[in-house]
Amino acid sequence: MGGVAPVTLSGHSGALAGGAVSPDGAWLVTWGEDATLRLWDATTGACLRVLAGPAAPVESASLRADGARLLTCHADGRARLWRLASGRQLPGPVGCGPLAGGGYVPGWQLAVLTGRDGTLWWWPEVGAPTPTPGHTRAVTGWAASADGTTVATASYDGTVRLWDTATRACLRMLAPGRGPLRRVALSGDGRQVAASDQAGRVWLWRGAGEAEARQLAGHRDGALSLEFSADGALLLSVSCDGTARVWQTATGACLRIIERDHDVVVRAAFCPTGRHLVVGWDDTTVELLPARKGPGLGQWAGPRPALLSVGFADAARVFLVGEREACLREVDGAGCLPLAACAHPELAATACTPTAVLTAFTDGAAWVWRVDGRPVALTGHADHVSAACLSEDGRRALTTSFDGTTRLWDVQSGVCLCAWDGWGAAVALCPDGATAATGGVDGLVWLRHAAGRASRVLAGHGREVAVCAFDASGQRLLTGSDDATARLWDAQSGDCLRVLPGTAAVTAGVWAPGGAVVALGDADGTVHLWDAESGERRAELPGHSTYTQVRLSFSPDGRWLLVTDGTSVARLWDAHTGRLAAELAAPPGAECYGGVFVGDSAAVATGHADGTVRSWRVPDGRVTGVIAGPPGGAVAVGRGPGATVWTVGRDGAVRQWDLQAGQQVGFQGEPLPGGEILVRAGASQEVIGASPGAGQWLGHVAVRSGRPVREPVGPLPGLPDGWG
Repeated sequence: MGGVAPVTLSGHSGALAGGAVSPDGAWLVTWGEDATLRLWDATTGACLRVLAGPAAPVESASLRADGARLLTCHADGRARLWRLASGRQLPGPVGCGPLAGGGYVPGWQLAVLTGRDGTLWWWPEVGAPTPTPGHTRAVTGWAASADGTTVATASYDGTVRLWDTATRACLRMLAPGRGPLRRVALSGDGRQVAASDQAGRVWLWRGAGEAEARQLAGHRDGALSLEFSADGALLLSVSCDGTARVWQTATGACLRIIERDHDVVVRAAFCPTGRHLVVGWDDTTVELLPARKGPGLGQWAGPRPALLSVGFADAARVFLVGEREACLREVDGAGCLPLAACAHPELAATACTPTAVLTAFTDGAAWVWRVDGRPVALTGHADHVSAACLSEDGRRALTTSFDGTTRLWDVQSGVCLCAWDGWGAAVALCPDGATAATGGVDGLVWLRHAAGRASRVLAGHGREVAVCAFDASGQRLLTGSDDATARLWDAQSGDCLRVLPGTAAVTAGVWAPGGAVVALGDADGTVHLWDAESGERRAELPGHSTYTQVRLSFSPDGRWLLVTDGTSVARLWDAHTGRLAAELAAPPGAECYGGVFVGDSAAVATGHADGTVRSWRVPDGRVTGVIAGPPGGAVAVGRGPGATVWTVGRDGAVRQWDLQAGQQVGFQGEPLPGGEILVRAGASQEVIGASPGAGQWLGHVAVRSGRPVREPVGPLPGLPDGWG
């Protein structure tokens, strides 16, 4: 990861305790047990200055907003102040009792010092610190809002206190439990507070008037750190139990658990965009992950022997401090570089029919691209769209979002027909689009009707519902759950018709044409074929990878089942006999993330991580064509009109391919940052329409004042009337 070699810093004679980056990212500072502070050039790694003070080891340090001064807290319970330009130690605060920590308040020439006796000290650098009593035991942590107007403190006395920086007055006291608190975090706007105790309990308060805390349960040991994302939508907790968790602050739902079988998380932090995490493991590797869900985007060797802290010099460079060395390195791709290209919205969900393709994103945006190239914006969600689908005729769309709503849309106009409270992990529409199903993280399934009829709740699953699918008649609903079962329901009465036991969490499910058979994919890689009428298992299809969830597709005649599992080998099964018909093996590195039958079931098209679209003959699996497809790979493949197929790339771009001609046809739709879009002719790649601000995201990268910037292109043709 990163095209530029990391800058490694080494020189301290003892173990390091931490590090910080100057406001302009030009230099770094580290501190540790040898009681020295060292300033480093961020470009070359050269040591610029060594600041040697008293013999007491430095435990923490904080830079003033202008980078001119550094406040250090030492093991002897004292704080000291340094002028970095000269390396001179200035008179520190006097009259304070033993200190537990402290630092500068963002945007203020003011420091907060936390006392081991519970006192909070405010030090304006000129004059004596002002004590503010409140806590009755040691202050264990503090945090400030982005503008510094509000400060939060946590204490062994079991309370969190919010302070007005201007008046030094205590605004609120929050007491979530009876035990000592260890960590506290404050959102950038100062409206949300999180705290944790030694037992692993995490509490969240939202809004200035919320007195009751929401408990976020899951960790089994105390938290090492708490951090809000820049927009306050997510909370990251790192625990001594070896895991990290990402929580949605609006609902309190745990969106992601970061763990490994044999390694533990030691540190983690949000990237500046809030869309990704940098995670450090005890094996000294450091990994880049999407914040909400998805596989790792890359990893590298971190500083040895153990990672202590993660910070950022800017959106492109991460600063890692270990016990014996520190390093600054670039983080490439995945939205971390400060270029317009990395600000592209992150794809979250897709759906395809022969006449339309739906793409939805983590910022709440969603688009339906019609077969004529006309994009229709589905505007309304305020957060990550967790699941989406289209009705069979492509006339209606259903989306569900972390903003706590589920929405039904008219695809022709983009109008929201219905909006319901509640969100889910899976959604489905009956063929005529009149009934919507949503599978919840609580195991409940909601059936909702566009005509205004009352909603119905289907109870039975014990854990999150990950699969929802109506049969072709719309009379039956298939659901699959993390409780390792699938259920068949009567969509009219809500009665459970069959319970189909699996071997692990059910992650995929699909009806065969005609509705007599269902195929289910489990998290252990096993695929099951079930008789939908009798509830008998027809066949078990083993051998698929557990790396990612399987994807299932029946041929139009119901004879064949295509299974892709994130490896470079897709499998074609005889759905009548349960026998393996062919393995569709692409080269290593060409992992397959989806496939579809084309035309009259005589061919299969698959999309691959190497950017290729491959066609295969049914049933012998012979490769009949390879097309250089979407750059970065295809994450979804769907049937297009006639003998064409749709692909959706990692960047959310929609393309149409003619497999027989071996070329791109139709249109190419590209979502851009800031809600902008671009439409090209598929074959010529000529721009045929663009939203007004699209040009700013399409130029080339140049270097200005030592930093990469994007030069925009000239005028582009506007979207035709009625588009967008």
